[in-house]
Amino acid sequence: VTLCLRCGRKLPKDGEYCWRWTGFNYGLDLLVTYTNGLLFLRRNTTNRPCATSVSLQAQRQVYARVSVVSYDSSGELKYEKHTKMTKLSLGKDEETLLMTVDRQATFPLHVSVNFLYVPPPPSQSGTSQTKEPPSPAANQDRHVEGSL
Repeated sequence: VTLCLRCGRKLPKDGEYCWRWTGFNYGLDLLVTYTNGLLFLRRNTTNRPCATSVSLQAQRQVYARVSVVSYDSSGELKYEKHTKMTKLSLGKDEETLLMTVDRQATFPLHVSVNFLYVPPPPSQSGTSQTKEPPSPAANQDRHVEGSL
């Protein structure tokens, strides 16, 4: 099963933003924060345990690629920056820096994040072994398009 998607957000002016893309998280609550030119990804866990919640696994794996662009009033590209697809291993409530947006970037900014979720391994029941997921490049064209 491929758990891959692209989500977007338009940031109208400089400031502090925090959001999540609900309904597309495969049971993993991820928060994206923008502040002072920095984009962070935080794995959010709840205080109310639920036996079926995958979000309560000690570590979760996700691949992420970030793109930030801005356009002038005629629609011409003024700024763009992209990261490579990066494997992240996030513990409960752990946060990681995704990107530093350069000062010359002008608003509004269009933020796009490609996610590839790696399902948690089956419970360790003696002989069960887990395999490394296929490379993100192999799943490149199997994603859900999101709009900005």
